[in-house]
Amino acid sequence: MYFNGTELDNTNLSQLQRAVVISLFTWHRAEDTDDYDGGSKYGWWGDSFPEHDGDRIGSKLYQLLRRKLTDDVLFEAQEMCENALQWLIDDGKADEIVVTCESTDTNTLAVRVVITVNQHSNTLSFLEI
Repeated sequence: MYFNGTELDNTNLSQLQRAVVISLFTWHRAEDTDDYDGGSKYGWWGDSFPEHDGDRIGSKLYQLLRRKLTDDVLFEAQEMCENALQWLIDDGKADEIVVTCESTDTNTLAVRVVITVNQHSNTLSFLEI
């Protein structure tokens, strides 16, 4: 994981960076209408006890694990990331979030997240998803 071009590990993440990592890589429970792999809908157990109705954590990126990275799947991945991060805007933690997804080969997804807070932009890059 990279932040503004500098490699990060779990020991030097800011609260905002940690929120992005949790939002993208915690599994959001699949809905009945989702195209998910397997019989389990997965999801984080904490979503069973939301503080606010409908409040859920995580993304549905895991649903893309066995799919070829076509342009349609890249667009779907971008939407999944945007949905997972929308709470940062809704809760006033960020002013704007721009997500870019690209394939680095046939099976590897790279995600770039630009978060603007108080007119200051920060970039988080996840190179091998």
